[in-house]
Amino acid sequence: MNKPQKITDLVDNIDFYIEQMREERPEETMEITNFLENYAKEAVESLEQDDAENKKLIIKITDTLYKKAMDFTLLDIYTNGYIAIVLNRLYLELGQKKIRIFYILDNSLRDDNLRLLLEQFPPAGFAVIAPHIGNKLEYKPITTQTENLPYEKVEKKINDALKLGKNIFYIERDRSVNYLDKVVELARNASNEYAKVFRNTTIDNSEITKIEQIEKINYKKNEYLEYKKYQSVGDWWKNEGRGKFTIHIPQAISNLQKKKNLSFHEAFEHLVKIKAIIFVDEEATDK
Repeated sequence: MNKPQKITDLVDNIDFYIEQMREERPEETMEITNFLENYAKEAVESLEQDDAENKKLIIKITDTLYKKAMDFTLLDIYTNGYIAIVLNRLYLELGQKKIRIFYILDNSLRDDNLRLLLEQFPPAGFAVIAPHIGNKLEYKPITTQTENLPYEKVEKKINDALKLGKNIFYIERDRSVNYLDKVVELARNASNEYAKVFRNTTIDNSEITKIEQIEKINYKKNEYLEYKKYQSVGDWWKNEGRGKFTIHIPQAISNLQKKKNLSFHEAFEHLVKIKAIIFVDEEATDK
C-alpha cells in the first residue's frame, strides 16, 4: 500500500485506498483502515496553529471530497467504512483543533448525487442540510422534483448544527428555492473557527469563493447596472465604484480580466455570477 505522505492524500487518493481495501482479506482490510485512521489522527495532531493555512487545508480536503464523491461508481461496505472510519477520524481531529468548515453548494445535482451527499457525508462528520426533502430519492441518474422545507426550518437546522460545532455542508440543487443569500449570511456570522466557502461551479472547475470575500452591497433597484456605462475598470472605479466597493473588487476584476482574457463587463458579471458580489436591494431591506 502506498502510505500517505500528507494529510490531503487521504482524500486525493481515496479511490486507491478503497480499492486496496476491496482487494484484501477482511483482516488485512481492517489493518489498512486502522493504519489510515491512526495516520489521520497523528497528522492532524502535528499541525501547527496557523489559522489561515489550516482553513486552506480543510477547504481543500472538503472540496476534493465533494468532487471525488461525484465520481463514485460503486458504493459498498468499503466506501462506507472508509468514510465512516478514516474520514470521520480526520474531521473529528480537525474539529478538536477548532478547524471546521461551512461549505455552501449551489449546483445542479441528479437524484443519485444528491442522495449520495445526504447519506455519505454525515458519517464523515457533516451536518448535511438541504431544503430539498430527499428521503424518497433513488440512486438513479435522473432529476425529480422534491418537496422543499421552508427557510425557517432550514435556518433552525443550520443554527442547531453550529451550536454543536458540526461541519456544515449546505446544498441547493435547483431553482425551486433560493435561500442562498440568507445562508451566506448565516455562514458569515458563524464562529471564526469555520472556513466559509461557496461553490456554484462544475466539478472540473477549481473556482471556489470564500464567504469573507463576498462583497455585500446595498443599492437602489438596478443601480449596479451603472457599470455598463464604462469600458474599463479604472474609469468605473474612479466615477462609480469608489465609495461603494472595497478596493479588492476592482483588483479582482483586473486580475480576472488578465487571467481569462475577459472584457471589463464580462469580468464584473462573472464576479456577480459566482456571488463574489451580492447586491441587496435597499427597497427590499427597508420593508
